[in-house]
Amino acid sequence: MRFFTSCVLVLTAGVSALLACSSSSEPAESGCASNPFSCAAGTTCSAKDATGVSACLTSGAGAKGSTCLNTPGTATCGEGLLCLQQSATGGQCVSYCEAGNAARGCASGETCRAAAIQGTSTVFHVCVGSAPAQPADSGTD
Repeated sequence: MRFFTSCVLVLTAGVSALLACSSSSEPAESGCASNPFSCAAGTTCSAKDATGVSACLTSGAGAKGSTCLNTPGTATCGEGLLCLQQSATGGQCVSYCEAGNAARGCASGETCRAAAIQGTSTVFHVCVGSAPAQPADSGTD
């Protein structure tokens, strides 16, 4: 099996704002990337091939925060999630978001950022920067 070398990379905040403003001019070849919320129940927007074209694919089993590995044509993360893979060893399932739309925003502690599949012009917006969960206080020593 050939490893999918195109990884999703988070861009800087300045570039994120620029890309968010230009998302309406995104090429049709990008598939559902311009609106991942258009996918039907039981599916999620994911890369259907190594060129960066996306499609609504059957959702995988990965929950938000789960480890994942990008595989063209197969979604490893659940509905409304994307595998944000920044190294060859794997990534993490993260939520899609829509910059400037509170109803499709991110959880507390997360930021909506633009991300691109390396080597393509396909851009997604995903929630990044979630603070790790704090352990419950078990009382005094």
